[in-house]
Amino acid sequence: MNIEQIKQKKYISTKEFTLLYGFSSEWQKNRRGRIHNSLPYFQEDYGCKILYNVRDVDIWFENNTTKR
Repeated sequence: MNIEQIKQKKYISTKEFTLLYGFSSEWQKNRRGRIHNSLPYFQEDYGCKILYNVRDVDIWFENNTTKR
């Protein structure tokens, strides 16, 4: 799957996040675990696959000083 195909999706996996935004799974885990201003994600059940809503992540990046 290429970047343009990933950009068209509403929800992406952690691997697709890395391809699209260039941040590792460790970076994602760190940002998801923050108490304040954490990276938006969801899981259907504990231990299930982590997914990101692309629109929510784009807004999160716009509102944060994190360098991309």
